[in-house]
Amino acid sequence: MEENKTIFCLLGKSASGKDTLINMITSSNSNVSKLIPTTTREKRKYEKDGYDYHFISENAFMKKIEKNQFMEHRKYVAVTQSGTPNTLYYGTEYPQGHSSILTGPVDMYEKIKNNLLDSNNKINVVPIYIQVPDDERLYRMIRRESRNSKPNYREVARRFLADNREFNEEYMKSLGINETNTFVNLDKDLAAKQINEFINSTLFPDKK
Repeated sequence: MEENKTIFCLLGKSASGKDTLINMITSSNSNVSKLIPTTTREKRKYEKDGYDYHFISENAFMKKIEKNQFMEHRKYVAVTQSGTPNTLYYGTEYPQGHSSILTGPVDMYEKIKNNLLDSNNKINVVPIYIQVPDDERLYRMIRRESRNSKPNYREVARRFLADNREFNEEYMKSLGINETNTFVNLDKDLAAKQINEFINSTLFPDKK
């Protein structure tokens, strides 16, 4: 009989520290492995292929769709600096190990959850919400944007307000977010420790 698998989805608003936390968690918790997404966009200078993303061509991405290798996949149209629309694809492949963790946008989580409900795959999807007070989050967003050669603070404001609209209380409840799977990230070491405890208690409830 095939053993059930568990996927933990780390969710949160912009600048809540999701990428930092997922790397801390996977380096300190042998019970969970990082599920690396796939994309057709170009690799940024600071990114590593096979660690941040699997960077592949659009043709290779379409072949994976044909072979049903993705739990979910999405298409976005980005506008380049010259004003030309550029179609980008993102996808999440099925996990290989018993338990995995990944981070991404809310529509990724919803698609994974809904697609697995419609299939016979024995995979349990568990959301984890990372919370940061608005003033601290805005400070982080501005500080991060200031490092760019051409900071776009209007875009920072747009993302900040869009996040506050999207992550409203009613919507959070519909995602399965509650007090037990919400963690405040003002101290990343403490947040990673608490999330690890939640992951382990979810995977091994008899050891609580």
